[in-house]
Amino acid sequence: MIRLNNYIKIVWVFAIAITTLMSCSDDDEGNPVITNVRLTDPQSAGLALEAAPLGASIVIQGSNLGSVRKLYLNDYEVGLNPVYVTNTNIVATIPDEVPTVATNPDVTNMLRVVTEGGFTLTFPFETLPPPAVIESVSNEMAKEGEEITLKGKYFFFVTNVIFPGEVEGSGITTAPDGSWLKVTVPAGVDAEGGHIFVVSESGISSQTKRSQFANTTGIFMNFDDLNPFGWGIPNPDNITDETPSGIIQPISNKFGLINTLLPKSYGWSNGKVIDITYWSTQAMFPFDESKGYGATTVISNMDLRAEVAVEKPGSMAGLELLVYYALDGAEYSYAAPLEDFILTQDGKWYTVAVTLSDLATSAGKKLSTYGQMTGQGQEEIRLVVNNSLAEDVDGVIAIDNIRIVNNTR
Repeated sequence: MIRLNNYIKIVWVFAIAITTLMSCSDDDEGNPVITNVRLTDPQSAGLALEAAPLGASIVIQGSNLGSVRKLYLNDYEVGLNPVYVTNTNIVATIPDEVPTVATNPDVTNMLRVVTEGGFTLTFPFETLPPPAVIESVSNEMAKEGEEITLKGKYFFFVTNVIFPGEVEGSGITTAPDGSWLKVTVPAGVDAEGGHIFVVSESGISSQTKRSQFANTTGIFMNFDDLNPFGWGIPNPDNITDETPSGIIQPISNKFGLINTLLPKSYGWSNGKVIDITYWSTQAMFPFDESKGYGATTVISNMDLRAEVAVEKPGSMAGLELLVYYALDGAEYSYAAPLEDFILTQDGKWYTVAVTLSDLATSAGKKLSTYGQMTGQGQEEIRLVVNNSLAEDVDGVIAIDNIRIVNNTR
């Protein structure tokens, strides 16, 4: 497991920091003096910060600070709570709106305070973008040599992308606003999967519920050795390893293919349904306490995920992947807009994720624990591609690796 670097630059305090005073008067007796900036953590009381990231809570230390009414970082005003302004300390949190060198190369890298009487004091201090935050991986099952897109925040000054097995990706490109990153999957990814980490000059990203990659734990339907297909898409023709055009290529072996006219206004068609069940008391969903699949596991920690590839239509607008589950006569469902996940309609695979706690009945009732889905005798779940538009849509949509994932592991 990769350990996070300390992403805040710190140095031991050897002397009182040099400050720059800007005032109409040369007489600074009683005026504020800044000697140090540190984190709010008491253990860092003897450490001086040269820089801190957006979101960090800092303590500005010195003397005569009680008269300070305004605080600026890189000329952005930071709100102050008078309760946290004393003669010796000012406590503040750096908001995300403060400009950094990542978004403005001309920032001053200065902290500035202004007193009630208008006295101004500046202090050298660099505000950094935080370590990257991964909010989604476009294709969690991508193979060596394939390009994937990470979405999230703070993809600035990225130096490496580390895949499970501690192997580095290549061909890294990032958005100017730090909202996405593209990288090519390397050789040697750990077959058991794990998490992707982004390394930048601000540090290493933390594990998130959507930073998982190559994690096959929890697959209950792969259309090959795990194939509890019940009804819906024509079988065996639509459980296949190719599409008529050959545009969609399999992730591995076979996949389920919805190749039909999608009726307008949520109209019904068996050809747009993948119903999954063993039609017996045989367990279908994974159950293993040691891997996070326990009866008492909170359902909000569980996702249903699958890879989806689209050849047509040319736009995902109006198309939804409905996840349906029935329990004790109650029907739970959630419709995920496919345009939130499918970036292109060229046969590339994308991961669609639905948190199981989003499934609800028409009355708003929701599941609470994973145990409600397991050990209930017959287990059945259904994936349906719905068309909300006012006209029929011709669709060629592939689905594979249907799984339940503990998104906290």
